Amino acid sequence: MSQNPKFRWNTGPAEVTDPGRPGADPRESPLDMMEMTSVEKALSVLDSFRGRIESLGVTEVAEANGLPKSTAYRLLSHMVASGLLERDGRKYRPSWQIFELAQSSILGRVDGPVSLARPLMTELYVETRGVVHFGVRRGNEVMVVEKIFGPDSVALPTRVGARLPLTTTALGKALLAEQIHIEGRDAIPAPPLLRLTRNSLTSPQLLVDQLARTRALGYTVDREETVLGVSCVGAVVMRGRRPIGALSVSVRSVGFDEAKLSKRVVRYARMLSNLLVSSEEERDDEPRDRTS
Repeated sequence: MSQNPKFRWNTGPAEVTDPGRPGADPRESPLDMMEMTSVEKALSVLDSFRGRIESLGVTEVAEANGLPKSTAYRLLSHMVASGLLERDGRKYRPSWQIFELAQSSILGRVDGPVSLARPLMTELYVETRGVVHFGVRRGNEVMVVEKIFGPDSVALPTRVGARLPLTTTALGKALLAEQIHIEGRDAIPAPPLLRLTRNSLTSPQLLVDQLARTRALGYTVDREETVLGVSCVGAVVMRGRRPIGALSVSVRSVGFDEAKLSKRVVRYARMLSNLLVSSEEERDDEPRDRTS
C-alpha cells in the first residue's frame, strides 16, 4: 500500500471543472465560514460517517452538518487532498489513513486492552471455534474493538468499530451487570428497550433480574436475543475494580453448551483482567525522568 500523504490543509479553491461541485449558495457569507475552525468543521464532517458502511454524497454531508452544499463540498475536497477521505465515484468515504490512525490509538497500545486481548482471543477461538468479540461501552451501545473468527465460525455481520445493542448482546449485558452494581439502575438505558428478536427482553425489570444473576454467575448469556440461531456467552473484563470491556464467544444455538462455554469465557476474561492489572503495575514501577 502506498504511503499516505501527511496531514495538510489546502486552502486554494476547488477545481471549477469538477462536475460534482455545486453552485454558490447565497446563504453563505464570510461570517458563516468563521463560525468554526477548519479542524472543528473537519471533525464534524468525519463524524457524519460514524456507524455507516455506505459512502456519503455532498448533499448528505451538508444536511447532516447544517452546512450549505458549497461549504460541504469545499470541506470534502480539502479532506480528500489531506488524505482523510477518498472519493467513491461522486461520493466520499473515510480513507485508510483514518483506519491506520485508529489502529495506532490508545486502544492499540502495546500495553492496551486490545493488544493484550488479541492473543487470548485467538486461543479462545481455537478452543471454541466461535466468533470471539472484545467490546467496550459507548453510551447505550457496545463497540466492537476486536474480533477473531475462522471459516468454521457462525456467520455474523459484525466488524471492528461496529456498535451493538447494550441490552441484548452478551457483551453489553456483561458490562451492564457490573455497572449496575456500581451505578445502580441509572446504568440501564431508558425504556423502551430495543427488541431485535422475539427473545429480546423488553422489560427493564426482567433485564435487572437477569443481570443480578449474571453478576452472581460471573457471565451472561444471549440466547438468540440479538440474532436468531446464534447464542453467546459474555464476561466482563476488569482493570482492578473498574469494568473496561467485555469478552464474548458466539456459536450456533444448535449444540450450544452453556456450562462448557461459560467456563472458558470466564477464564479468559479473568486472564485478561489480570494482564491489565499487571501491565498497569509495571508502568507504575517504571522509573520516571526527573527534571531539575
